[in-house]
Amino acid sequence: VGRFGASADIDGDVMVIGEPEAELAFSEPCPSACGGVWVFGRYGSGAVDWSTFYRVNAPVVTPDEQFGTAVALSHDRFVVGAPGTGRAYVFNLTANPTFSPPSGPAGAVATLTSTDLGFGATVALDAFHLAVGAPTAGVVTVFRLVSSAPGLETWTSEASVAAPPSAGAGFG
Repeated sequence: VGRFGASADIDGDVMVIGEPEAELAFSEPCPSACGGVWVFGRYGSGAVDWSTFYRVNAPVVTPDEQFGTAVALSHDRFVVGAPGTGRAYVFNLTANPTFSPPSGPAGAVATLTSTDLGFGATVALDAFHLAVGAPTAGVVTVFRLVSSAPGLETWTSEASVAAPPSAGAGFG
């Protein structure tokens, strides 16, 4: 129904799974495709059972946002693409083993936006860089983490990579 599993990433004992067409934001109904992301984890060495830690919604639940179309996880940070509104949201995982929901304004420590059509349809993340694709526009924007404070991060656009002439439709 909500396309649970449309995107997924794993890093160690934490996994994030996107559900971009979910129509329920916690207990609030959403008219259409607001989306959501589920965070799972496992405890102990050799643990094979994954448990749901929490669900994350966009800071402002918006119809047709498609929050969770793309997800990427790296260490204690994950990014969620929402191409319906041209956004990518960055969240930090808490350091304690209970994995409480992210803190800060509705959980997001950074919100990146673009006027490029489809921005947020693809995402990739490492410790200090984030790539966000906009396949409808044929571009990928690379961001660099410039400062990190509790509850707030600053990312700056470092490069924009346009589709090469030989690339097919949907680059990004």
